[in-house]
Amino acid sequence: MKSSNTCQLIGNIGSDLALATLPSGLKALSFSLATTLHFKNEHGDKAEKTEWHNVATYGNLSELVATHCVKGSKVLVSGSLRTRSWITKEEVKHYITEIIADEIIFMGAKKST
Repeated sequence: MKSSNTCQLIGNIGSDLALATLPSGLKALSFSLATTLHFKNEHGDKAEKTEWHNVATYGNLSELVATHCVKGSKVLVSGSLRTRSWITKEEVKHYITEIIADEIIFMGAKKST
């Protein structure tokens, strides 16, 4: 059986977009994405649970998203999961799991200028 590393989320951009240029000249963008599950709790009352996801894009997609989206924009993100680690100056190892987006579909209004 083949393995697959794909994910697709629909949610709202939950942070300001951080567009950067890597030393190679490649554009990179990162932001958080909020997805909310609505359900009834054990008492039958409406409830919700929000999950936060880290999203990264590279190349032309980064510039496109930075041009058309702002915090709060609704988007569909398609990509793969990647976990990476780094060590701080204090020699503390940190981990982050990100969705490396290869497609983002804008589902709301364009950002206002």
